[in-house]
Amino acid sequence: MLTQRRELYSISVLPGGINRVDDRSMPFALEAGKYAAEIVGSSNGLVCLSIRSKISNDLNAHILWNPATRQYRELPPNRICYSQAQGFGFHHGINDYKLLQVAYRKNGQQEAKVLALSTGSWRKVEDTLPSYDYGIAKPVVVKGVWYHMATAARETPFIIRFDMGDDTFSKVKTAPIPYHSSPEYLVKKVKLMEYKELPAICVFEYNYWIPYPSLSFKIDIWLMNNEQSWTKVLTCSQNSVPISDVGLLPLGFWVDEESIISENYKRDGLSLFNLSNKQSKVVVVDEAKRFGSAHSYVESMVSVYPTRSQDRDSTN
Repeated sequence: MLTQRRELYSISVLPGGINRVDDRSMPFALEAGKYAAEIVGSSNGLVCLSIRSKISNDLNAHILWNPATRQYRELPPNRICYSQAQGFGFHHGINDYKLLQVAYRKNGQQEAKVLALSTGSWRKVEDTLPSYDYGIAKPVVVKGVWYHMATAARETPFIIRFDMGDDTFSKVKTAPIPYHSSPEYLVKKVKLMEYKELPAICVFEYNYWIPYPSLSFKIDIWLMNNEQSWTKVLTCSQNSVPISDVGLLPLGFWVDEESIISENYKRDGLSLFNLSNKQSKVVVVDEAKRFGSAHSYVESMVSVYPTRSQDRDSTN
């Protein structure tokens, strides 16, 4: 999870069995007032970051970083006008890491480019890119396939996938994504996640008419079997939960994949809610922070200049 503290940026690692986060400061200077950093993705212990100007909103650089070894490198630049969506992951089929960018050009047309770490260069994706709005939610990369929710005029939200193995786009034909909340006091938020090494949709519904400081909420987890069907694998509902114990938007799954991580309502920590026993706890954070996203992370000694032999020995 990417966190900001004064002039510095760091990621916070939440190890299994530990009730405090472990901060890993970035080994390069970044002025928080001028630049914003975002985690694009994490795979085999490598974390890909995008650095953007807060003044012009232009994408300045991509950094590949191994927090365990503190080794990092700046990836070759990709001159684009406006980046709408990104993704980073490792595809076992081609034994390579790839970084995807979906962007608007100055003429308003969308295009996609991909960088393979084995070549170190960007190239345009020749497959036809659907012209949709990709800004409604964060994407997820599962086993080298990028999934992103998209919208188009007069259509309900749907999912676009990009296979990093053969650089092709396709549309997932069905997805359990709610479009409108009904009644109005029920708020529904949707997040794409990885669950048990498969793409999943988390639908988080809460009732804001429940008197403070309590909250009534429901969580549904849908797992994609294939592009034709989804299975609801978990449903959890709770009435009158202390609002300090649960966040209003899940960030991801933790360790055993039965606990959901969310930002604590007071933003003084992280909430872990166990879907099986419905118990929650707050993980203490030293200073007030904002957690923008959560990504799976496993420490490794993989180099930011990976070779094919290193890739074969790594684990996802």
